[in-house]
Amino acid sequence: MIKNNKQPVPPTNFNKNFKSIILCGILILASSKLYTQNVYLKFQTGYQISSNPSSGQNTVSNTSSTFTTTTTTSKNIGLGTGLNFGAAIGYDFSENISTEIGVNYLLGNKYELTDESTNLNMNNTYNNSISTIYSRMLFINPSFILKSSATKLNPYMRLGIVMGIGSVRSENTTESSMNNISSKEYTKFITNGGLAWGANGAIGVVHELNQQISIYAEASIQSINYKPKKSELVEAELNGNDILNTYSNREKITEFSDKYTRVDSGNIPNPNQAKESARINLPLSNLLLQIGLKISLNK
Repeated sequence: MIKNNKQPVPPTNFNKNFKSIILCGILILASSKLYTQNVYLKFQTGYQISSNPSSGQNTVSNTSSTFTTTTTTSKNIGLGTGLNFGAAIGYDFSENISTEIGVNYLLGNKYELTDESTNLNMNNTYNNSISTIYSRMLFINPSFILKSSATKLNPYMRLGIVMGIGSVRSENTTESSMNNISSKEYTKFITNGGLAWGANGAIGVVHELNQQISIYAEASIQSINYKPKKSELVEAELNGNDILNTYSNREKITEFSDKYTRVDSGNIPNPNQAKESARINLPLSNLLLQIGLKISLNK
């Protein structure tokens, strides 16, 4: 039989260790409670308006036997405009300084651009193209907050950076007719990849309803630019039939880069390789107005 050579722990040492464990537990619970008292959650919604919209145009063209009339109307496209939903978790270092990390989703407005043409000289040819452009973005916003010491109505200022992922989408519908024979084609492109970067600043006011719940209103300016990595054709239909597989990779995919080299040798480009193009910059800067609910986690 194997004997256990370990000596039993004297009762005095056991009591000391037990008291130390109890003391550490009390300190941990106390610090945890103190930490929890400084943590809060925020839930907000609002509407943002693009501060640097892109420019698009609507075109109507009519061709007769003697002349062609074309009317062009400019239209702003605000990729940073739309409904904003979000939440945040924050920590109060003191009654005047806080930090928080927010997550916001942009449900961008849809913008329509039209290109309509009628040619009476070519068998009454008619074409009408409608392009719908909109954004869908998810943003992460770490920030610092400076606030006053007022109780019921507390103004504050918030400064932070913005990082975003998502896409800009374009849906195109073209209806055409010639000699009373009509067709309808639909395509959808998604431009995505890469990160949207920027910074934001906000001012707001918090109204305390009780020790745990407050409401607030905030106005912020966000400077954000998005440089996507690629654009891809993801849907294609002709008269209701799927024709996506009839497109080559070169026709479906465009990859953006800051620098690329194009060689014109007279050879047909490889249809299995994506097309290369210069990187584009999509502006998402905006003015955001929102209201929200703040919940303190103190018990």
